[in-house]
Amino acid sequence: MASLLSQLLAQLPDGVPIDSHWLRLHGVSSALTGRYVQSGYLQVLPHQAYAKSGAPVTLEGALYSLQVRGFPVWEGGLTALERLGLPHDVRMLERVTLYTLTRLPRWFEAFGAQLRHLKLFHEGELLKKPPLEGQDLRVPTPESQQVAILPGLERARGVFLGNLSLYRSSAERAILELLLEAPERSFEQLNTLFENLGHLRPALLTDLLERCTSIKVKRLFLYLARRHAHPWWPRLEQQRFELGSGKRQLYPAGQLDPQYLITVPLEREHVF
Repeated sequence: MASLLSQLLAQLPDGVPIDSHWLRLHGVSSALTGRYVQSGYLQVLPHQAYAKSGAPVTLEGALYSLQVRGFPVWEGGLTALERLGLPHDVRMLERVTLYTLTRLPRWFEAFGAQLRHLKLFHEGELLKKPPLEGQDLRVPTPESQQVAILPGLERARGVFLGNLSLYRSSAERAILELLLEAPERSFEQLNTLFENLGHLRPALLTDLLERCTSIKVKRLFLYLARRHAHPWWPRLEQQRFELGSGKRQLYPAGQLDPQYLITVPLEREHVF
């Protein structure tokens, strides 16, 4: 049994946590886990989570552990945009924001990320399997990484993970995730972000907007896209998206845009 745990630790990357549930699925008893803790091979984390001793355990490592085990969770919204270098002149990131489509293990709470349970797109049908808890943490199989099949998510190298990679929102998906925070997120912030989005891919945007379930997000995105007229806008302008009916008061005391029927701040309030 001890040799089994030794083999599991050999495949466990440095800085990547696992929990008692994962260990039990691999046939490791709590008694054996305790002996490895006492001998210094394992370090103890909150809520019965563990990691190999000698390496710092980071949020990136925790996120990698969840993604490989099949949990649909990823960096998105403003966090993903800042990871991509946007915006260079506006620092708005309070803390790392993660999006998830399912409940996450309790031990993950200790890493302090801001979690948003998001159902912004028609994509639940893509997640046909529950988390595959028994996965090898060093050589993940394609079916284990459910985030890999969600539209608009991309692989990115983790700063602290060496050759291991994480999935996070592309710029196209991240801006739609962020627009869901309007009007709590100010129009000025969103408008400034849009100035830096001239490189977006119209085909991916079309797919995401067709899957998007939020009328507010779609109308605000198209309004800002028309306003900034980036090179990809003519391709998108030709599409016909489901935008619902009726007027929407998005920003109070604003003016009504006659095309997308949302209220936005008066022009004099957001001239840059």
